[in-house]
Amino acid sequence: CHVLNLPSIFLNTKQTKSLYQVLVTSPDSSRLPLMVETLAEWMRSTGKFTAIDSDIESGMPSVSLRPRTARLALSGLSVRSLAEAANSAFGPVIAGNLWADDSTRFIRAGFREADLNHVETLQLVRVDRGTAAGMDKGAPLTGFSSLSEGMLSRQANRYNRLPSASISFNIAPGADSSSVISDLKNRLDESSEGGDRAELVGLAREVGASISRAGPMVLLSFMVMYLCLGFLYESLIHPVTVLATLPSAMLGGFAGLWIMDLEMDLYGFFGLLMLLGLVKKNAIMLVDFARQRQREGATASDAILEASRERLRPIQLTTLAAAAGAVPMLAGWDSGNPVLKPVGAVLLGGLLVSQVVTLVLTPPLYKVMDWLGQLFQPKGKTNP
Repeated sequence: CHVLNLPSIFLNTKQTKSLYQVLVTSPDSSRLPLMVETLAEWMRSTGKFTAIDSDIESGMPSVSLRPRTARLALSGLSVRSLAEAANSAFGPVIAGNLWADDSTRFIRAGFREADLNHVETLQLVRVDRGTAAGMDKGAPLTGFSSLSEGMLSRQANRYNRLPSASISFNIAPGADSSSVISDLKNRLDESSEGGDRAELVGLAREVGASISRAGPMVLLSFMVMYLCLGFLYESLIHPVTVLATLPSAMLGGFAGLWIMDLEMDLYGFFGLLMLLGLVKKNAIMLVDFARQRQREGATASDAILEASRERLRPIQLTTLAAAAGAVPMLAGWDSGNPVLKPVGAVLLGGLLVSQVVTLVLTPPLYKVMDWLGQLFQPKGKTNP
């Protein structure tokens, strides 16, 4: 049994039992069943999708009437004449009323229910050249129209005024959602030709878009943090000291996902951004304290060693508090929290790794960066 937590914000085109959806549209509704079945069969063959279902319900016979405009014009008729004749027979129309003392009943004219199941009934419909259309006079309706039989879905779904159908699915446990969504999008692009379209909608489209934006957003966050730290320290060197602890924290977050057998989804990406902020703050506490001691006359080695001793407890308490907050999310306690398991795994794994990296690698890295700052510093100028 695999429990799914539906998102609180509804993004799909319709409510289904699965999280993700594919929307298929076509100007010709008769092509939808084949398109849906082809895509669903491909999804089953990959083994990366589960709970595949569609809202196509074929098996209902239908008859379409297409007017022959040239023949209608020669006979002095119009398409409206055909519509009136069809409505007279299958509407049915109200031919009159019966009044009683306490009620009124309508007299309806038309075919019986049993006759509506046979195509031959259309041969009985007549089109009159006058103002009235009836069944017993005039030319036959089939003489001014062409008939085409087919199968019609029991539901008439439309999207942007086009006949549509949807395929709902989930991603198989253990599968990489980024690669699965990417492969599915490529397959949908291959299936789209002419007026026929197949595309990701709702949550599936947002997941695909978020995956494509994840890399640029992480790089942008690094750039923004570097600029802010550069203005804070008035230096181009020491922001690197702070940011150097972030890659190891990211590796720890990915390791946490791997150990817990979870995938990196949209919620996990939010947890990654939270992790970067927490880890950066621990490094800032060390660098701020060390620079303050250097302004008071201490050397870089003495300043960073004293900072490591004085800031050990605040760093540990901050890390423990954040890790304690990640444990309930990772354990899936309370309703609605299982969807936050990737957030807890990223935070817990990243904080444990960054705790060691911040306390062990930051001091020597600070000394190296301070030496580089003095090496490239203009003559006659001292560090603040």
